[in-house]
Amino acid sequence: MKVLTAIALAIATMPLFGVVLRSLWAWFVVPLGVPPIGIAHAVGLSVVVAVFKSIRVDDDDETGPVVKAIIVAVVLMVLWGMGWAVHLVMVAP
Repeated sequence: MKVLTAIALAIATMPLFGVVLRSLWAWFVVPLGVPPIGIAHAVGLSVVVAVFKSIRVDDDDETGPVVKAIIVAVVLMVLWGMGWAVHLVMVAP
């Protein structure tokens, strides 16, 4: 249940994270000569970072290694789906 709650919260806060990241990018990275990014790109970058961040599964419970591997796979699939959805927004006419 914790995993589903975490996924739901990640999806719900993704637009806000995109707005904040876009603003921070504009304030601190654009002055260095890098082009500005939109909200969709900011959300996409955050999904990329989430993939490379370690996905932790609590070791405190008695969940076996197979279940933990399934949880990690589900999280990666959700991140992949979120990235695909953001990509569709970025390439839409």
